[in-house]
Amino acid sequence: MHTVRYLLYLISVSMWACTSNPASSKGEQTNSKPNILWITIEDTSPHFIGAYGNQHAKTPNMDALGREGFKMNNAFSTATVCSPSRSCIITGIHANRLGTANHRSTIEIPNDVKAFPYYLKEAGYFTTNNNKTDYNFAQEKAKVTEAWDFSKGKTGWWDRADDQQPFFSVFNLMTSHESYTMVNPHTFYEKKVKNVLSEVELTKPETIELPTFYADNKEMRSYMARMYDCITLTDKKIGEIITRLKEDDLFENTIIFVFADHGEGLPRFKGAGLNLGHQVPMFVHVPEKYKHLLKTKKEEFENRIVSFEDLAPTILSLAGIEKPKYMQGENIFGKDYQRQYVWGGRDGCGEVIDQVRTVTDGRYTYVRNYMTDYPIVQWHKYSDNADILKKMHKDTKGNALDSIQYEVLGEGKKAEWLFDNQNDKWNVNDLSDEAAYQSLMTKFRAINKKEILKQRDLHFIPAGEAAKRSKESTPFEAMSSDSVYPLESLLQVAELSGRSEYYKRKQLAFLSSTLPMQRYWALVGLRAQELDKEDLSQIKKLLDDENPFNQIEAATILYRTNHSVEAKKILEKQGKSDNAFIAWHAVRAIQMMPTSEYKAFANTFRYVTTSLKGRAKNNRKHEIYNAINGASQALEIIKSNY
Repeated sequence: MHTVRYLLYLISVSMWACTSNPASSKGEQTNSKPNILWITIEDTSPHFIGAYGNQHAKTPNMDALGREGFKMNNAFSTATVCSPSRSCIITGIHANRLGTANHRSTIEIPNDVKAFPYYLKEAGYFTTNNNKTDYNFAQEKAKVTEAWDFSKGKTGWWDRADDQQPFFSVFNLMTSHESYTMVNPHTFYEKKVKNVLSEVELTKPETIELPTFYADNKEMRSYMARMYDCITLTDKKIGEIITRLKEDDLFENTIIFVFADHGEGLPRFKGAGLNLGHQVPMFVHVPEKYKHLLKTKKEEFENRIVSFEDLAPTILSLAGIEKPKYMQGENIFGKDYQRQYVWGGRDGCGEVIDQVRTVTDGRYTYVRNYMTDYPIVQWHKYSDNADILKKMHKDTKGNALDSIQYEVLGEGKKAEWLFDNQNDKWNVNDLSDEAAYQSLMTKFRAINKKEILKQRDLHFIPAGEAAKRSKESTPFEAMSSDSVYPLESLLQVAELSGRSEYYKRKQLAFLSSTLPMQRYWALVGLRAQELDKEDLSQIKKLLDDENPFNQIEAATILYRTNHSVEAKKILEKQGKSDNAFIAWHAVRAIQMMPTSEYKAFANTFRYVTTSLKGRAKNNRKHEIYNAINGASQALEIIKSNY
């Protein structure tokens, strides 16, 4: 019975892929503006979709879109987690430029920066969002109200009062989110996914290809099969939406976009500053009547380099609306489309603190790690609920992995990586030290620096420091001034991080800088260096630094190295700060030490979990819970004797 049901489903997919509905009075529009349907799927990499070459995937609807329309081969998110990615999508501004790159935050943005459907609504479009927002800025509620006619569950183009009105309808499908693919318990997956699919639709663990950075065992295959099932279910939901569009005789009047918000919801994909975290599947359907809007041939269009910065300008252009000056992206349909690369970032994610910048031209991906003493995948209370991560932590601790597999959760990472995406789809073969690729490394380094400065990347200081410096304005506006945010001077020191012993002398010299955030980056870099007694004596002076973040960084180095009693007192003091940003930074510094050190700070962790929420009167919920979540996970690890 299950087999028959699946075969009928495939037949129905084939029918809608190969035929078009005749026009009728119900859906025929007399105006020249196209309808636009936008389906965003969560946490999905192209590696696991049939149209991109995965022979084990069961994604007939996306595959049909790729055959009948366009399959974008080089589409990239500017961030590797949801909210900074969606911040860029909805505003058309890179999250690192806007100050919204930490997932999640409540950053104020300028009033004149709109959620881009506002411009469509002003131009006469009916705008609906079904229903996730997660835009990652403080004024989200107000921006939603002015941008959408409806933003709620079950809304869509069918809520129009006038069926002649052009629409922009967004659907956000959650069934491929990491909450489905790994975080929620197996019983959740069985109820919400497995029991909804037929036996034929379910993926058999023994048939799939595992990424080489995962150990090949029964458990890991089972976890990966769960992910495949979630994508299959998501594909079915895409088909249901398109079927309804066809039933309403709107398919030939509607341009369709289907894409993911970032890479796969699994360890070393989502949240990792690799191609695996940034590259997304993207499909575009353009009806015959709107083909004139596409100013290039199919092959060239499908191979264009697409950044999420380009999505808002593209939609506005399709609707005949000039993009606002603050948008830097391009219309991907345009004849003069010029993009040659995408620049992206991986910053904070909940309690996680990290700094990674990525450049890709589609073929190659360059990665710059600025916090090289931290592993690719860090402790994260939410994600670590997943059985797959529990298994990976167990195997990492038990030395049951090869070097590539150990690197995922193991100690530290290189300052730079270079991967050939065409010949190394899992990004495990680092080419950065090979002589044949040094000219490419030079090119990508220059692009990274250029973009950091051009975008005025606002995340080269701790989140709490950024909040302090932009107290009277928005980060985007306040930190546009070098007197407030001397970015080039900070980058000078940040670029020393992860470098060889030769650069240690320069880092130590910057400990005496008059710029507190140059001292900060000197300390961050020194965390990964081999330090002698003289080096430590210089670092010890910064335990009395005027800046609390510098105190924390100095104390972290000294406690890691020799269990300094004085350093421990600093970490405990700042961990109990009434400023949640400072408490979060201190707790995270402790949490990134070996777990054997946690017991020494158990009282600090308990204090944060029981008292911070009531004391941090001047902070918003995200920074408060970043500290609390880190502290509570540390207490759980102590209790489990990990």
